[in-house]
Amino acid sequence: MFRRVAGAANVIEVPKRMGAEDFSFYQQVIPGFFFRLGSGNQAKGITAEAHTPEFDIDEDCLVVGVKAMSSVVLDFLERQK
Repeated sequence: MFRRVAGAANVIEVPKRMGAEDFSFYQQVIPGFFFRLGSGNQAKGITAEAHTPEFDIDEDCLVVGVKAMSSVVLDFLERQK
């Protein structure tokens, strides 16, 4: 579904890494999933990692994020029929 929204070349599975995240506690109550929305853009010089003083966001990613989450909701609702 994300490939349909963002294009296959733009959807990658990132390597697993240890991090501190409380999201799994929500999933004890309600099913869900976790995905990362890329917010950098090398062409614009936006390359810093999150949680650093240099962090910036390419706001164009917000359009992709809204399309992705809207598609998730519509797919879910379609399956509820």
